[in-house]
Amino acid sequence: MKKDYLLCSRFLIGAFYMICSLAISAQENITTFFSCPQVKGDVEKFNSLKKSDKKWAEGILSFHPITTNGIQYTYLIESKDTFIIDAMMNNTRAWFDKTTSSGIMAIKTFDKEKHVIEAAVALEKIGEASTYGKISVVSAIINYQISFKHNRIKFDVWVSNFNIYSASNFASNKAFVVPVNKCYPVDKTGKHKASLAMAFINANSACLNSANSFIKFIEEHHKENIKSYDDNW
Repeated sequence: MKKDYLLCSRFLIGAFYMICSLAISAQENITTFFSCPQVKGDVEKFNSLKKSDKKWAEGILSFHPITTNGIQYTYLIESKDTFIIDAMMNNTRAWFDKTTSSGIMAIKTFDKEKHVIEAAVALEKIGEASTYGKISVVSAIINYQISFKHNRIKFDVWVSNFNIYSASNFASNKAFVVPVNKCYPVDKTGKHKASLAMAFINANSACLNSANSFIKFIEEHHKENIKSYDDNW
């Protein structure tokens, strides 16, 4: 089956290290229990923008502008039938355990009354550049809020800040946190453009990969969760 592939320079999300390349696979065009065409469309657009890091980052920003939360993607994942929410929440916990190094420890809120899961995962070294005795390394936190109804799931994922570490042979080392909307490519006047362009690409990529991975995981584990409900939402 035809898939789309995205090449990135360096990438780490949870336990997955992508040193030379990162593959984003669009949802396969087959009959499924869960569906979210917007994810496939965003992945295809993201892949089509690939150029040099700076031009690629600027293209992504034009295609998907930042929000008040920074880099943010919100998807409504719909199902063909109703499902058991508690079981689906447990499957989501299993997804975090499988796809992140911090596992279920990434989960900050697991509310079975409000049917909401909130989590945060470290993205290490998603941007890096070195020139003339200077180096800058960028990391971040990717945040999740996943809400459940009996026949749909809202998947919200975002990166608000970049953690920048800067070292030089000629000056003391520095570490600081900067909101995404104060960094390149949003602010084209700042420093560390090369490392921040790479970080911006990889942060967007991490959000898209998370959505794609989540849909694939719950698709593979949905059969035990089907149950009929009346739902007026």
